[in-house]
Amino acid sequence: MRIVSCVPSLSELVFCLRPESLAGRTRFCILPADISKIPSIGGTKNLDIQKIASLKPDLILAVKEENEKEQIEALSAHFPVKVFDIKNEADALKANAEIAVFLEAEKRFLQWRQRYEDEKAKYKPGPELSVVYLIWQNPFMSIGGDTFIHDSLIQGGFRNVYSSSLRYPETTWEEMEKKNPDAILLSSEPFPFREKHLDAFRDRIPGKPVLLVDGTYFSWYGSRMLQAPAYFSEVRTRILKTNP
Repeated sequence: MRIVSCVPSLSELVFCLRPESLAGRTRFCILPADISKIPSIGGTKNLDIQKIASLKPDLILAVKEENEKEQIEALSAHFPVKVFDIKNEADALKANAEIAVFLEAEKRFLQWRQRYEDEKAKYKPGPELSVVYLIWQNPFMSIGGDTFIHDSLIQGGFRNVYSSSLRYPETTWEEMEKKNPDAILLSSEPFPFREKHLDAFRDRIPGKPVLLVDGTYFSWYGSRMLQAPAYFSEVRTRILKTNP
């Protein structure tokens, strides 16, 4: 089966389960490193329809939140398309299982699923830590309670201080300070927060640990979930060891 994936996390999953089946991936699909040899089909929001057609896919994988409805509908007129709506761990595992069926890789997926459950069982979060998790700046944007990232935070033993909001709420320096979180997490994606941004946060909201975090472990719902519990533990340890 020739699969074109329009989402980084699902591209990684397909590549891990049956790499020879991945016929196309977006330019943001960069993990694992070997995936770079797969033809690019543009970005998640601006897919190259002609390029996808030239790849003659048997199935196109898309996600409601990450891809543009009009483009997916255009592709659906000519090719089989599976659109997932993933908001939590249960949705992710269901989607992963369906993809494994498409790939005829159910046995490999079941082995992966057992390893995932084993990793989760090892992870004991401890006391809940409240966090501001930022995905964008200018304006600052956090994550609401109806997102996959929010569910990942829960899995990691964190409390999202914007859980009462929906989708990706905008926020300000003043509002973040008022929320009084235990820590502020600056994600590597979609906005690439870097070391240069840390000083501004430490100056404007003193006394709070501010950490850069790898957003793929919080927002990717494919095979990367296997490493997520250990990464959540690492982040918690960094917060608790950080001296404000």
